[in-house]
Amino acid sequence: MVKEIKDSEKLRIYMAYNQDGLTTWCKAEELDIVKAINDFECPQGRQTHRQLSFEQIMSYDPDVILITSPFFGHAYKNDPKWRRLRAYKEGRIYVVPYGPFGWLDKPAVVKFIGVQWLACELYPDKCTVDMVQETQRFMKLFMHLDITETQAEEILRQ
Repeated sequence: MVKEIKDSEKLRIYMAYNQDGLTTWCKAEELDIVKAINDFECPQGRQTHRQLSFEQIMSYDPDVILITSPFFGHAYKNDPKWRRLRAYKEGRIYVVPYGPFGWLDKPAVVKFIGVQWLACELYPDKCTVDMVQETQRFMKLFMHLDITETQAEEILRQ
């Protein structure tokens, strides 16, 4: 789905973790898989998370912000400082689905669906997957849950 993305088309991503969105991860293999660039790099030798200031995030000016916390996924809309970011103005802040776990978090099995979702969000014109059907299939295969189309849509809308 993303193999034809050229280096010049790769989007720069800020991954917002925790309830305030000011923590990020230095290494996110999911971004490599979908041909996106992690906008934040930790100092050499650090492979964990890092707390940032909002001013640092503004200086990076990412193309896209991925929010992994369902709580912050609702809170950022009411915080005027996040509205100043280009990603917000362009409608490119995405809340990662959470059901039954965060789709870009552990356990690793949820990353199968998370990477597909992420590729479709970042590059919708290249997406060849029906994410509603794929969500239903994933939930049945890996979580042993039969969910309806409406339930799958709700998960994707979080």
